[in-house]
Amino acid sequence: MEKTPLKLFKKKHQLDTKALHIPASPALHRLGFGTGIAVYLLNRKGAIKNSPWAVKKTLKMKMNDKIYSKRLHYEADILRKLSHKNIVGFRAYEQSNDGRFNLCMEAMTISLGDLLEKRFEEKLGPLEVNKIYILGLDISKALNYLHFEQLLLHGDMKSFNILIKGDFVICKLCDFGVSIKIKKDGYIDFDADPKAHYTGTDLWSAPEVFEEEPELISTKSEIFSFGLVFYECLALCPPHTLEMVAKKSLDFDNLEEENNKENVNENSNCDEDDEEEEEPLYGSRPIFPSDLKLSEEYNDIMHIFYTCTEDDPDARPDAQKLENIFNELCVIVLE
Repeated sequence: MEKTPLKLFKKKHQLDTKALHIPASPALHRLGFGTGIAVYLLNRKGAIKNSPWAVKKTLKMKMNDKIYSKRLHYEADILRKLSHKNIVGFRAYEQSNDGRFNLCMEAMTISLGDLLEKRFEEKLGPLEVNKIYILGLDISKALNYLHFEQLLLHGDMKSFNILIKGDFVICKLCDFGVSIKIKKDGYIDFDADPKAHYTGTDLWSAPEVFEEEPELISTKSEIFSFGLVFYECLALCPPHTLEMVAKKSLDFDNLEEENNKENVNENSNCDEDDEEEEEPLYGSRPIFPSDLKLSEEYNDIMHIFYTCTEDDPDARPDAQKLENIFNELCVIVLE
């Protein structure tokens, strides 16, 4: 794969940055927000092809919080070094008059997470098989590039960090603020960074992430999270949220009964049962909606979901194998 020489790449974007003017946040259309940051759409009038950019910046209320600015610096440093069609493109990085930094990237249409939320609200049902195949191929290519060429864990694989252009013209991975260096064997490289810490998001995290043994976390942990993205495409909700809703409903139904129970011994330890540890929802294979009905054309996706979310990391496929699988599936669809 041809890559833009790094010196030429940096020089190109330095030229862009000098002429760049980012309006104040109120003058921009907000695309979304996360912990401590917001993303805005910048329409570049007069720019080449007038292509819009997505601008990520720290929230004003968080601008003095070093953790968010440090994360943005880190993400900019990583993005400018990456060159892959399925990873959101770096455009510029500059400081505004108010002191906040702006990370400028290519603009996409929508995040997968937002798209699936809309499908749920409009009762459109599971994402079409051909679109899941495109998603699977594009993101497995991105993960293959990260895991085997760049030796990086994305660090927070989930639907909201996957961007879609148009009607699945292309899918790209974004948000590299918590990426981690890995060794060739796929495990975290603590020699490169002794303080390396896997962040992730609990709902999408693999079981080994909760073992409090960071040396167990590897590229296969990211594959588990990717498997839960396929779950979202079918269930149209984040993983484990159905269990949470069911538990809250059960608690509500039992509330009156619990309140009416006779207190036999006021001085007894009535909280003993409450203190018992509940079986964790996270780090497991989530349940599907009871009313979900899938045709046979989804069988391959279900198989991939189950293999990606095996408890044993060694039983999960790697990104290279997933790319090969989705290549074959996409060929079949095109025939």
